Amino acid sequence: MANREYSVVTGIGLVTALGLSKEENWSNFCAGKSGVHTVRGFDVSRHKTKFASQVPEEFSAHLKANFPRALIRRSSRVTHFALAAAKMAMEDGGLDLDSCDRDRIGVVVGCGGGGIGDVIEGAHRASQRGYPDPNGGWIEELEPLTTIRAMINASPAQISIHFDIRGPAFVVSTACASGAYAMAQAHDLLRLGKADMVLVGGTDTSVDCFLLAGAGKLETLSLLNDAPERASRPFDRNRDGFVASEGAGMMILETPESARRRGAHVYARMLGYGLTSEAFHITAPNPNGEGMARTMRVALEDAGVAPSEVDYINAHGTSTTLNDACETKAIRQVLAEHADRVWVSSLKSMIGHTIGAAGAIECAITALSIDEGIIPPTINYETPDPECDLDYVPNVAREKKIKYALSNSFGFGGHNGTIVCGSHGD
Repeated sequence: MANREYSVVTGIGLVTALGLSKEENWSNFCAGKSGVHTVRGFDVSRHKTKFASQVPEEFSAHLKANFPRALIRRSSRVTHFALAAAKMAMEDGGLDLDSCDRDRIGVVVGCGGGGIGDVIEGAHRASQRGYPDPNGGWIEELEPLTTIRAMINASPAQISIHFDIRGPAFVVSTACASGAYAMAQAHDLLRLGKADMVLVGGTDTSVDCFLLAGAGKLETLSLLNDAPERASRPFDRNRDGFVASEGAGMMILETPESARRRGAHVYARMLGYGLTSEAFHITAPNPNGEGMARTMRVALEDAGVAPSEVDYINAHGTSTTLNDACETKAIRQVLAEHADRVWVSSLKSMIGHTIGAAGAIECAITALSIDEGIIPPTINYETPDPECDLDYVPNVAREKKIKYALSNSFGFGGHNGTIVCGSHGD
């Protein structure tokens, strides 16, 4: 490996439809369990798509048991996910903040939409009271904390404040690639000596009345209302769109020296990354796969890993017709004949698309795959597509010793990100 400036993943926290812990999520991912169900919490009778992937209802009790009521009240649901996952990651990594230099710990969070639901809800209440009439009663009805909850930087800010972490803290917002971009920025903070450790990840939700309707208008969502658990079908010939989802994934990413000082368990190494722009279309990748391929090439070069050394790819795999075919083309362009020997799978088949959190959740599971030697499957894969002709680990997890793995994230706006992870101790 040419590039020796790597960082290590030493703690993982996950909040998804498949559970409220690393252990629960890992078990359910490996079992190929679906977290997609009919929407709860609001009326979907007029929505074309009536299902989504939602965090378990027990999350509310979990939040109240772990965080002050005042913090919960002044934070949005997106921030709640990030706070919970960050706490889990620190506990999983055995991190004692009192024994660390808090000035040398950063917080980087990827997020696509922030607390946009709070803005919409506040605007709705205001409109009922006569907005925009400046003399109307809506001003008195506007919730004072609406702006604070809605800030897209609220998640890293609240994590920093609550845990008294005083290093760089910021948000990265690049749509579906936000989590991967956050990982890249955290990696650079460590490589540049700006921090010894970073709490990094992503958080998001696309499951509210407005966002579900908006995605439906773009005709990007699956319409398999009669069997929602089968709706997310990456790389399957009958795929018809992605599934809206919510959740968060947070990790401790630190320098090898910091991990050694703490005696921390290392799940995997982060070896490098590639970030590029499609410069093609606001919602679609270039059909020839060139942009995605370039991203993977840049990542492998940064990591000092040859294409022929890749064992596994945690795919973006959204279950949309165009994305899955383009990603397959891109993988073949980069890996050539080695593509037939690489295993590829999509976690979105089980939890849908968590947008800004997707890249982080998928990096975390990739690290666990490397550590455990198990690759979660792509569920709901029934009918092969001639345009998607790789080994997608269909329906059942497999055991494999992984030396090098890629995690792909490709977002609206043409934001592309690939993270390269490797086993520890090579």
